[in-house]
Amino acid sequence: MQPISEKKKIIFLSVIALVITGLYISLCFNQNIWTDEAFTIDLLNRQQTFGEIASYTATDVHPPLYYFILKCFTEVFGVHFWLIKLLSVLPVLLLFLLDMIWVRKRFGARTACLFLLLFAAVPSTMEYAVQMRMYAWCMLFVTGCACAAWDAFVREKNGSFIWMGVCGVCAAYSHYFAFVAILWMYGFLFLAFVFRRSGKALLKWLMMAVLSAAAYLPWMKYFLYQIRGVSNSYWIPEITSAVIRDYFRWIFETDYPAVTALCQILFAAGIIGLAGLMIAHRGKRGRDYAALFSLLIPILVVATGVVLSKLIRPIFIIRYLMPAVPLLCLSAALVFANLSGRVCAVLAAALVSLLALDYRTEYFVEYRSTDTDATLALLHENMGENDIILYNYKLYDFIYQCYFDDEQLVYMEDMDFASDYDRIWFLCTVYNPMPNAQVLADNGWSISYVGDYGIEQNEFWIYVMSRE
Repeated sequence: MQPISEKKKIIFLSVIALVITGLYISLCFNQNIWTDEAFTIDLLNRQQTFGEIASYTATDVHPPLYYFILKCFTEVFGVHFWLIKLLSVLPVLLLFLLDMIWVRKRFGARTACLFLLLFAAVPSTMEYAVQMRMYAWCMLFVTGCACAAWDAFVREKNGSFIWMGVCGVCAAYSHYFAFVAILWMYGFLFLAFVFRRSGKALLKWLMMAVLSAAAYLPWMKYFLYQIRGVSNSYWIPEITSAVIRDYFRWIFETDYPAVTALCQILFAAGIIGLAGLMIAHRGKRGRDYAALFSLLIPILVVATGVVLSKLIRPIFIIRYLMPAVPLLCLSAALVFANLSGRVCAVLAAALVSLLALDYRTEYFVEYRSTDTDATLALLHENMGENDIILYNYKLYDFIYQCYFDDEQLVYMEDMDFASDYDRIWFLCTVYNPMPNAQVLADNGWSISYVGDYGIEQNEFWIYVMSRE
């Protein structure tokens, strides 16, 4: 049988990458956001300069690079939900290009194909790849840094150290647990050169580390400020043994328990297979070390998060592993690519089936899981110029501000019912107070129930008030 040409392999990988990218793009055209995405929109709407963005995100718990990228993008195209979600798909596409170019050249087209399918089939990646958050960019930077680290280890060329430093600094400026992943990579590479006794490579590593640290210095005062804030109080609950067990389930969680269990078994088989390959090849094959390196980084990210949570206070939740999830997929791809062609074909078919199930679930989450569209349609079609929206759940005010102008929104405690509005559309969240009936009567308002609605995960009843 004649071997497949490299050109055909590239075309085949390109088709897979474009199909997966198309699926991701199709998830972007909706009005559904969650609380952290609303924080992103609020930041864009209220902060006008990069300095203001840095100061604002310093009061949160994340570095600013994603918001800088987003600010540049929205200055040109405007603040639109679907465009910002599309921007998150861009690094995923770049990650696929990295796979087709770097992984294919270093480890073969079979590994590159399995990586594409594994990445797309892991349920958590599809969810976070279209969010208005930094996770997709973190995945690109961490994976790029890992690839450059491997090249630096194998070839010791200047360009590899430069790319590793650039990707590492970008990752550190994007998310702190992406930073943790980078620190472990730097550490592993240092130890590798020490054991190899390569003085020239150690000097290059030292230069890279010093320049990386210098590039991070401008953010250090904010970083230290955030550490002090987290040490005093933070919202993450205590990490228990049950929580740690749930980490493994979360990465592969689907709406189908049997499928989730199959994914976990497949991943465990990959770890066992890697151990078998290391023994069979007596630790002399480079791709086995690449698989081990790719596996250890995400494991150590979790371990670091758990240890820091025990020493300081709980600061780690499993979605903070997202920046390193592609490395899990790469590790598994490097292992499973050793299987026969027929077995790999069956595995690929199973991954495509899992991808279809994931897409069905995520499509529901993005388009049908909330009443946001119905709520927006009701209010946009029926509100007059002199109408306002009254709400009684203070915690959600910045989310409501993502959908409505500030002059349209009034919080219950700030409401003056003597004001001359035509109608008041009241979003009544359960367990929060209704307007005082006597106050309404004294000011001539009558109130009628419209229906059950909601925005994001906040469900409420809508009432309309008008003067008789």
